[in-house]
Amino acid sequence: MAATLFIGRGLHPAGCNPAPPLRQGRPVARVKRRAEVTLALVALVWASIAGGCSEPDFEETWEVKRLRLLAVQVEPPEVGPGESVTLRALVVQPGSGVPQLRWQLCLAVDRSLPDAPCVGVPLDGGDAVDVLWEGEGAEIAFTSPLSGAEVEVLCEALRTFRAESCALGLPLVWRLEAAGAADQRLVATRELLLLTEAAAARDDRNRNPTLGPLLIGDQPITEADGSVTIVWDGASDIELAFETDTSASQVYDDPRSPGERRREELRASWFVEEGELERSVTYFAEGIAALDELTSNLWSTTSRRPLPTDQELRLWVVLRDSRNGVAWREARIRLTVPR
Repeated sequence: MAATLFIGRGLHPAGCNPAPPLRQGRPVARVKRRAEVTLALVALVWASIAGGCSEPDFEETWEVKRLRLLAVQVEPPEVGPGESVTLRALVVQPGSGVPQLRWQLCLAVDRSLPDAPCVGVPLDGGDAVDVLWEGEGAEIAFTSPLSGAEVEVLCEALRTFRAESCALGLPLVWRLEAAGAADQRLVATRELLLLTEAAAARDDRNRNPTLGPLLIGDQPITEADGSVTIVWDGASDIELAFETDTSASQVYDDPRSPGERRREELRASWFVEEGELERSVTYFAEGIAALDELTSNLWSTTSRRPLPTDQELRLWVVLRDSRNGVAWREARIRLTVPR
């Protein structure tokens, strides 16, 4: 087998990284048999990136250049028998258009198919049930129609269907379809936990993390619409941050390890329309990554991704905990350079 050449994240413009080494442990004879093909491929690839030692212009995870689902929030994240929740989706696209959203609550979905359709689950030997509820809009309200006993019955049926444990309740799936400009379309799924009566009575039920104001440079964004104007020199990195504290990370009893207390990990995902971010994701984990590592980032202008001035630029920060809690903030930033 020919040695594998890694292209993409292994190649960075800073310092023009040397060619990656061949993988170890390949039979010499087999490598030799394909040596000419392999060397030709290596020469072609490195010739294509040698000019300026630049990366291929792939879309980064933090770039918003098309219709994208950045987050779905369920408030509260878990729903007990007869309780109500509000669902919101952060679906964005370049420009000012508003995507159209359609929701389905499914017992299960088939993620092997491109549209991840709801699939039927037989209940008590009767007809298969697939869609439990449907709705439309960027924000919708949903009330669980199930009693605690019905949750137990469905949980047992689902366990036999997909061999999953119901440690706290019934794991259902929200299926979301979004339609945007230029016939763009996406489908995404998110788990919703319907709690049993016992789990609903716990005092450490999950809640969404708290995400305070965003700061651009050292300027907090206080306007209700997230707008701010920043005077910028046109070249320096712009410091980004958000306010939160360790109370955003709950301590809870792990239902899969009785008697064991855990603290939630937190992950922030950062997104922009223009410029470059130092990091697409930042973290907090007790004893591993400090809180200030979670809450800060850098926004830069580069020749490949310049930051335009005197126009509105959008930035989003999505904060997630390790139990499916979600919160987000959006900023609308105008950069001005003194003349």
